[in-house]
Amino acid sequence: MASLTANDWALAALETLGVGGVAAVRVEVLARDLGVTKGSYYHHFKNRRAVLELAVQMWEDIATEQVIIQVNASSGDPRARLLRLARATFLESGRADAIESAIREWASADTDVAQVVARVDARRLGYVEDMLCEAGVGQPGLRAELFYRTLIGEFVWRRHGGPALSAEAIELLVGMALTDAEPVRGGDGSREIPC
Repeated sequence: MASLTANDWALAALETLGVGGVAAVRVEVLARDLGVTKGSYYHHFKNRRAVLELAVQMWEDIATEQVIIQVNASSGDPRARLLRLARATFLESGRADAIESAIREWASADTDVAQVVARVDARRLGYVEDMLCEAGVGQPGLRAELFYRTLIGEFVWRRHGGPALSAEAIELLVGMALTDAEPVRGGDGSREIPC
């Protein structure tokens, strides 16, 4: 077997994190899962925290930046890109749901991880808002927030045994996000200013 890289160890840590949470990520477990001794681990990392930090950085890249790159490589039309994004994120399940949920749970007890999750959330929300703004719909920030929170709810729903949204429901969600409708006004009469 070729020697393992730091990224190999971090990917194994992500998998373990998704299965058993942050407490399950231990050098012995990772080495066993990779079929190697612990020596390679200590060649790359000085402690457990180091592999966890790389793992969460990899999650940020894989689950956010790589998805954005893939979506941007598709059609230039923001409506088509939003549908592609929805399909790429809502139709992915299982392993991704487990990792996303585990990282969010970990973030509730770790301020460093919470900062990464906040950065990921802001990046994802901003990306959806930019597409909605480019599509010319009103209230792109509120629509992006509803779209994104639906995705987070889908992660939790599926993680706890609920069935995934159907392709038809995903298309309806995208259509709703892209369709202008007069919002019901709040008690103070406020509305978001369009971009």
